[in-house]
Amino acid sequence: MPTLDDPINVIDPNTISPRPAGMKWGLMWGAASIVIGLVGYITGLTKPTATPSMAAYAVSLISFLVAVGCVVKAIQQHRAELGGYIRGGRCVVVGLWTGLAYGVLAALWSLVFFNFIAPDFFDELYGSLTAQFEEQGLDDEQIETALGYSQMFQGPVAMVFSSLFGGAIAGIITGGIAGLFMKKKAPGQF
Repeated sequence: MPTLDDPINVIDPNTISPRPAGMKWGLMWGAASIVIGLVGYITGLTKPTATPSMAAYAVSLISFLVAVGCVVKAIQQHRAELGGYIRGGRCVVVGLWTGLAYGVLAALWSLVFFNFIAPDFFDELYGSLTAQFEEQGLDDEQIETALGYSQMFQGPVAMVFSSLFGGAIAGIITGGIAGLFMKKKAPGQF
């Protein structure tokens, strides 16, 4: 029978890495995002020339829910590994690992997608942008300048960096917000 003098049996968080849970759920997030993106592209909902529709917004909402769900599941798994207790900062770290794993997979997928599946994606995008700029009454020089700025931030290399950086930032923010609701301090912690 335990007494009040017995130490509390809490798992030391330093003995269990948040990386495996984050990596597992980050890869699931990435795989789900690839499937959602492919379905959106095949159906024409996410092509650069497509007009926004409720179905395109539904694809975006599903992608958002998958991202949040995967970060939350990673935190839940890691909290279970820690004996049911997790601190808010640890939730952010789990979110970071989840976002990094997603970002790496998304970056690799971007390279494959833009080089092999849809190599004309950016040509379509720039054609669509040119048409929009012409409708707005911009002259050729203004259109060229605007497209130059767009091309700096779009393209396969920019997409790889934005996938890596964006995944990490999204994971940190989502982990922080989820941590506000999911944190549970172990007895004796302040």
